[in-house]
Amino acid sequence: MVRQEIISPSEFSSREFFHQKLSQAIEGFVELEQIWGKGEYNEQKLLMLHNFHQQFFSETALENNYLGNAEKALFFNLFDLFSFKHKITDQDKTLSEVQKNPRQGRTIGFLGPLSVGKTTAALEIAKDFGVELATTEPFENNPFWQAQQKKSDKYDEFMLRSQIFFLLSNLSSDIRSDVRSRINSTTLISDTSILTDILMWVEWYHRTNKFSDEEYQAYMRLVNLFMPIVPKPDLLVVLNADSAANLKTGVDKRRENDDRRKGETFTEEELKIQMEITDQLTEDLREQNVPILKMIVNPPDIQDNPYIGYEVIYQIRNKLGLLGEFLKPKPEVIVEKIRSLLAETRGGQVIVVHAKSMFTGKTTVLCQLADKVGVEKIKAFQPKNALRQSGQEEAVISRDGSQIKATLIEDSDLWTMVEKIKAENINSQKTPYIFIDEIQLFTNTEKEGRTAVAALEELRNLGFHVIIDGIDYSFQGEPFTFMFKLLKEVNQKDSWHAFEMSTRCRYCKKPAEGTRRIKQGQIADYHDKVFLAGDLEMYEPVCCEAHVSCVNQPEGFKKSPLPTEIKL
Repeated sequence: MVRQEIISPSEFSSREFFHQKLSQAIEGFVELEQIWGKGEYNEQKLLMLHNFHQQFFSETALENNYLGNAEKALFFNLFDLFSFKHKITDQDKTLSEVQKNPRQGRTIGFLGPLSVGKTTAALEIAKDFGVELATTEPFENNPFWQAQQKKSDKYDEFMLRSQIFFLLSNLSSDIRSDVRSRINSTTLISDTSILTDILMWVEWYHRTNKFSDEEYQAYMRLVNLFMPIVPKPDLLVVLNADSAANLKTGVDKRRENDDRRKGETFTEEELKIQMEITDQLTEDLREQNVPILKMIVNPPDIQDNPYIGYEVIYQIRNKLGLLGEFLKPKPEVIVEKIRSLLAETRGGQVIVVHAKSMFTGKTTVLCQLADKVGVEKIKAFQPKNALRQSGQEEAVISRDGSQIKATLIEDSDLWTMVEKIKAENINSQKTPYIFIDEIQLFTNTEKEGRTAVAALEELRNLGFHVIIDGIDYSFQGEPFTFMFKLLKEVNQKDSWHAFEMSTRCRYCKKPAEGTRRIKQGQIADYHDKVFLAGDLEMYEPVCCEAHVSCVNQPEGFKKSPLPTEIKL
């Protein structure tokens, strides 16, 4: 297996000689694989590889040129990886057997341009998972990268050696993480990925003329040689900058604050190319079924304010299949309870799927229920106030990516929705289900004596099953618009039903009792507006005990219990 560290160099060979020796190694490996492919030398692989190893280094010693200590170590690692690929030693065979087991844990890697904030984001995400970073970009141990920084006039000369160091180090780290994930259930997070080295950096260096055509071809031959043993992460988090100008600001700022990065002087145009490569690779990897979560960030902002919104954490857990331990009950359980209830009742019903905080899977319930009953039997609506992402104007979109085609109510008034249903002659026999997402954000409903309860009752009396979801409390801990009125109806009418969902606090294991608003990096004040159009703030579920939802609540403030919690 590959050595984890490379010793410091005492000398370097010429750029040309290193490239020559790399090509020789690759040719030797390819020739061995061609011989072994015939299946006649399985018992002699160790001896044949040993002989090639001896020949390679003995010839180097006889040549007028030489390999420096760090370069020798690089080739030792190269031979070790080739040995692992072909399961030559007992250790190689043991690790390969472990890799046949299913993963118990999860692995997360990162892809993105230089200084976009990968390490910062990885550290923040690791905090939420309660783990340390499994690996970080090994630039500090890379003697060739160090030489690039010290000899900026010869930056390109060391590029091939530097990138091969990153390639082998990250491949070794990814293999170790893959093995660990099959032994225990820990989530392993790295601020890089072998896919970053293989697919992004070298392509960028080649396009910006820091790699010669010959070096690029040699590097890609090496990549193709080891691609069969490259582990795919369970999730690849892709970060890209919102603009090349901001990315350059981030690069320059990091260089000014870190003397080790003196050689990282790039133009805005060069960084723009890196952003373009990142976008293209994202699409290519998706086509290869690599699970991806893409984020657009402002690099200077993420450097100054290293905060990752809970929505990102939610999406990561969902993509890794780890939401089950947080959502109580699971959305699919609620879906089956609703279906059973409707099968046992007659006439129109109102069903309220509610929660004390955000991020509980309420909208997912609507989406899963739509799949079960058939989208052709549903008419879905949402208030304009609920829009939080592109494409949502025509669909209810849950945070797990599932969606239902929906009509947007521009004035966020339930009565406008009722009038639209009547005007379009939507029939409860043909379309028995009315779905309403984020009902608490129909903020213009209760005026001129018309109530939300009456609007829903009118639809129920027309024979519809009205399925709604909403949040019980605002970030202040106050009842959210008319949600308490809806829950009171559940206590008073047999045709009204409620299903409560919950998650746990972002910072502890207690149930979340509310939602914290983060505004400009700070916990929002109680006296802020209840709702701000556009959802520009960040929100996260909190216990409302050690971790409050807002600051400066009135003295003696006490949250009102839900009507469904009050025993009559």
